[in-house]
Amino acid sequence: MEGVDRDILATGRTLCFECSYPVRGRLRTYLVGKFPLRHADGSIYAVGGVATDITDLRRMEAERAGVE
Repeated sequence: MEGVDRDILATGRTLCFECSYPVRGRLRTYLVGKFPLRHADGSIYAVGGVATDITDLRRMEAERAGVE
């Protein structure tokens, strides 16, 4: 994730992607949006982000497609 943050700081662009991490011994899938936070003058001072757990959605899609 550090590489993603560096890219956002360098380019000023927003990125959206999926990633998976183990949580309490189970693999969870997240939809992540990361974006630059800017001062009033437009300079970037940090990276913000929002992550939504989409594990159940991906599981239901796989079940509908006949994939386990």
